[in-house]
Amino acid sequence: FYRTINYDIDIVNMSWGPFHETEIGSNGTYSCNSESSCESWIDNYRDETYFYDYLEYMSTYDDIIQVWAAGNDSLDNPQIYGGSCIYDNERKELCVLVAALGTDGKIASYSNKCGVASNHCITAPGTSIVSAEHDDSDGYTTMSGTSMAAPMVSGGLALIKERFSSLTSE
Repeated sequence: FYRTINYDIDIVNMSWGPFHETEIGSNGTYSCNSESSCESWIDNYRDETYFYDYLEYMSTYDDIIQVWAAGNDSLDNPQIYGGSCIYDNERKELCVLVAALGTDGKIASYSNKCGVASNHCITAPGTSIVSAEHDDSDGYTTMSGTSMAAPMVSGGLALIKERFSSLTSE
């Protein structure tokens, strides 16, 4: 997290899943479908994850755009990590959540939807995306997920920020 400041980063792309099984709710999911569910989850895992430290750290900087993968659980709302930013007054105007599109141009069946985060959410291609792979003999692999869609949004925001440098991150 701290490198974002040291290297004067404008946009941070994040794809986080649960750190351990106890972070997943009783229904097998960890979706952020209300402010109270987000707050409850964060309170429960405040001391057990780096996530809370990250929230505290990012809340002190008002110019870093946070791009969050929505998750691949086929839920109606984004995962708790990115979804929580829509309820944080210090981060919500710097937060973008990303759902994945399938090859048919519709939200992919595996992708979490924007749901309660629809004002802070966008879709991008996320199915059958060629990606670098350090374990593959040719260095590439094909992957699917919101983690494949989020970097496309981060790249698009970087181009916009470069072209329209007078705009603030908000």
